[in-house]
Amino acid sequence: MSETKNAVGSTSTPAAIGTDSKFPAPLDGLRVIDFSHYVSAATCGLTLADMGATVVKVEKANGGDDLRRLGPNLGGAAASFQWANRNKQGIALDLKTEAGRNLALELAQTADILIENYATGVMERLGLGYEALRERNPRLIYCSVSAYARIGPHASRPGFDPIVQAESGLISITGPVGSTGSRVGAPVADVATGLYATIAVLGALAARERTGAGQFVEVSLFDSTVNLTALPIMNYLASGKLPAPSGSASREAAPTDFFEAGDGAIYIACTSDSLFTRLVTQVLELPDLASDLRFHTNALRFEHREALREEIESVLRTRTRQEWLAALLAAQIPAGKLNSVADVLASDEFTSRNLLSSIPHEGEGNIPALALPHRFTASNPIAPRRAPQLGEHTSQVLETWLGLTPAQIQDHALQGAFGKGDPLAKS
Repeated sequence: MSETKNAVGSTSTPAAIGTDSKFPAPLDGLRVIDFSHYVSAATCGLTLADMGATVVKVEKANGGDDLRRLGPNLGGAAASFQWANRNKQGIALDLKTEAGRNLALELAQTADILIENYATGVMERLGLGYEALRERNPRLIYCSVSAYARIGPHASRPGFDPIVQAESGLISITGPVGSTGSRVGAPVADVATGLYATIAVLGALAARERTGAGQFVEVSLFDSTVNLTALPIMNYLASGKLPAPSGSASREAAPTDFFEAGDGAIYIACTSDSLFTRLVTQVLELPDLASDLRFHTNALRFEHREALREEIESVLRTRTRQEWLAALLAAQIPAGKLNSVADVLASDEFTSRNLLSSIPHEGEGNIPALALPHRFTASNPIAPRRAPQLGEHTSQVLETWLGLTPAQIQDHALQGAFGKGDPLAKS
C-alpha cells in the first residue's frame, strides 16, 4: 500500500485489519438492500456490513446520496459518506422509471433485510412498501427509519439530527449552566437511531430463526433520542424538578466535574461514598473532609458542591495535571483530562485498540477508516473496503443477485433503469 498524509500528522495509517479464514464474519451470507441516505439508516447498514453481511446500497441515479457532498472530501466523496457506507456495494437506480423500480423489487425479493429512510409514503408509492414486499418475500425483515415514526401526528414531517435533538429535550439539558441549551457536537440522534435499528433488525433475525417469518421493524430519531435522555427524564418523573443545562457536572453526584489543577483541568467522577473517601484521604490528603458533616453523604456533597470544589481545587492547583492523574489512577478513582479530537487519535488507548485502520483506494493511496467497537472471539472481522462510487457495482450485483446477463442489463439501461448517460461505464 502506498502512503498518504493523514490529519494526525503521521505519514501513514495503520494497515487494514486482515481476515482469518478459520472464522467467518458473524453475519456472513446475509443479504441486505440498503435504501438509506444521510446518516441514520446508513449507520444500520454500516454496522451489518462491518459484521459481514453483503450490503447493497441503492442510490438515486441522479447524483446519489446527498451525503456524498456534505463535508470535507476523502477519496472522492465526503468523509462522512466514506464512514457511513464503507464495506457496502453500490448500485444506482432511477426509481422514477418502471425499469428501475422493477429491478429494486427483484433485489428486495432476494434479500434478508431491507433498510430505508425515505419520507413517509414514498416506498409505498414506488411499490416497495412492506405489505407489497411481504407477499413476495415473507422472510424479509423490513427496517423503516424515520424522523417522527410512520404513524402519528408527525408522520409526514421531515427531520434531521439537530431538529430532533431540540424537540426530544436533549438540547435543553446540554450546555453551560444558565444557557438555553446546546446541540451535542456529534450527530448522536442519527447514530443512536442507526444502532437501535441494528439491534431491532438482529432481534427480528433471531425471531425469524424460530418462526421462519420476517417482519416490519420501525425506529424513529425522536423515539431513539428520547431514550438517550432516559436518566434525566426518569429523574424528572421521580422528582418533578425540571432538568436544565449543568455544564460538565453531574446532576446527581458530587464531586463529579472538571476541577482545575496547576496546569489544566481534570475531570473527576466520585459517584459513591467510598470513592469520595479515597479521593480526600489517599489522593488529596484532606482526611478532615471525610468526616466533615457537609460532605458526609452524596446528597450533602451535592448540596455543598461549590464549597467542596474550593477545598479540592485548593490542593489540585499545587501540582500538575499529569501528577494528579497518576495519583488518581493509583487510587482507582475515575479521572481524565479533556482531549481534543487530535489528542484522542494520538492516545495510547486509541492506538492500542486498533480503532484506526486504512483502506486501499485507487489513485488516493490509503484512506483512514474508523472501526466499530465490536470484538468477537470466534467470529472474524472483515477487512474494511471504501464506500462505493455512485453505481460502481450495478452490473456485478445484478449478475450475482438476479442472474442477469450483460445483454439483459444493457436492455434495462436502455429502458432508463440506471438514469441518463452511460451508467454502466463505472459498474
